[in-house]
Amino acid sequence: MKSLLLFLIMVTAVPSGQAQDSPAVPKKFEVQGYLKNLQIIGLVKNEKPSWNSIIHNRINAKWRINGHASLTAEVRNRIFLGEDIRQTGGFTNRLRNPNEYFNLQKVWIENRSMVFHSNIERLYFDYHSDKIAFRAGRQRINWGMTTTWNPNDIFNTYNFLDFDYAERPGADGVKVSYKISPEVNTEIAYTNSGTPGGDIAAAKLSYNRWNYDWQVITGLYQRNLTVGLGWAGAVKSVGFKGEAQYFNLNGGLFNLAVEADYMFKTGWYVNTGVLFTDHGITDQIPIVQAFEFIPSPERLMPTKWTVIGTVAKELNPLLSVRSSIVFSPGTNLLILYPSLKYNIMPDFDLDFILQSFFARGNSALENLNNNLYIKATWNF
Repeated sequence: MKSLLLFLIMVTAVPSGQAQDSPAVPKKFEVQGYLKNLQIIGLVKNEKPSWNSIIHNRINAKWRINGHASLTAEVRNRIFLGEDIRQTGGFTNRLRNPNEYFNLQKVWIENRSMVFHSNIERLYFDYHSDKIAFRAGRQRINWGMTTTWNPNDIFNTYNFLDFDYAERPGADGVKVSYKISPEVNTEIAYTNSGTPGGDIAAAKLSYNRWNYDWQVITGLYQRNLTVGLGWAGAVKSVGFKGEAQYFNLNGGLFNLAVEADYMFKTGWYVNTGVLFTDHGITDQIPIVQAFEFIPSPERLMPTKWTVIGTVAKELNPLLSVRSSIVFSPGTNLLILYPSLKYNIMPDFDLDFILQSFFARGNSALENLNNNLYIKATWNF
């Protein structure tokens, strides 16, 4: 118990101002992070309301060795409380990121009412010069260009409904990039999850033509050929982005995401997008399957077609709102996803988020599951 108390004090009482502003180490060593408390109220049809809570802490440390090289380490600590621990089989096993080759996680406490889990989320060496950049270790290799779904993100797919994971998952690997010209850049990357055939090796060529940013990707995904294309630009004042990726496995897999966005003069932001998943479901989908679905590069959603529409606005410097509607034709899966963010004071935010899931019942759409989230965040 004493060791646990000491650990909690260390991870929640980081002297952020001293770490960043101390005259002994100006701009040489930085420590940042946050502490969150997430309350979750679940309302499932024909079941009693459920309650869960997550205390979430992240510490990000960077040591700038010189003007070209640095070391980065980021640790994620989470305390889970509530009914999900008892009702979810293999709860702690699901906390492991399958993209990570090295097991750098630790389960400090595990019982029927509480789980205390830590993981080193980032741990890499970074070097950059005018033309060359090199990074080795646990990192996020982000090749996505669109907002919601990223078919080109073949190294570390994320779940867009997981709003409490802004950093998104990483992978253990190496990335090297070379700037051929101000408008042309090349990048190669390799990761290995430690599972048989779990390695990914790919190259990306990025360039600008016709006022659009383009990228072409080719490589091996789990020892199978993959090729992709991405673009980002605008049609007049409307943003236009897209990503396409083909995998030569299971008879061939093709994913395509296209989106458009626009910012009105009144400050309202609108985004709409569509995702095509080659091997997705087209018939009625069991709602449990939708909840337990884990995205992967070859299947970003369980359904073949998915459409999303989002509106957002900063009402004033302290208050902002956002709302999304997700619908899958054929399967009739509907997700309502509104949220509100209020800045109580500098570095302290309060969020209210609702995720409501609907699916086709005997004759019409039925509201089968609702999750209300209340999140308090302190950034240091």
